[in-house]
Amino acid sequence: MANPSFELESFEPNFSKRIEKRIYKKLSKYFKHEEFYKKPFSVHDSLSNKSNSYFYFVENKKQTKKAILVITIANGCRVGGCDVEHQEGEEFEQFYLYTLYNDYGELVDIRILDYQSEHGYQISSAWWLKQFVNNWDKKFIYGKNIDAISGATISVKSTIRELSLLQKIINNQLYQAN
Repeated sequence: MANPSFELESFEPNFSKRIEKRIYKKLSKYFKHEEFYKKPFSVHDSLSNKSNSYFYFVENKKQTKKAILVITIANGCRVGGCDVEHQEGEEFEQFYLYTLYNDYGELVDIRILDYQSEHGYQISSAWWLKQFVNNWDKKFIYGKNIDAISGATISVKSTIRELSLLQKIINNQLYQAN
């Protein structure tokens, strides 16, 4: 992976210890329990301000395996459920989405790190999330190549929206780096 012209951030968001532990566990598995480092960076892209995402370069100590980690805080369902009629500007419960990309910008791992709502939690299942990995080179279309989940409409659409943005951001950044 080339070193694109990203600006390193001097701060990291303060994720809870529970979230940090889950991130570490997923990265440790990806790097086969080798020591690794993660450095935050900011993306200079007009799309990046539409997503509540935090970007990191991650590589093992030997510098033989590299990845881009993105932690996104996305909108989920709210009290009353996903199928309840919502008004413009209403607040939603949020969830943490973990995505990991290889040197080629391909999505290699995706997980929901924390989903607090009582409704829409089905999006956390590995069987549902893997369809994004399998369709990474395609446009995500609700109900066509991405399964709808009854009772989780907002969470599903939020996940599709966020991953579609990330797909464009990651591809744009890798293209600019080459």
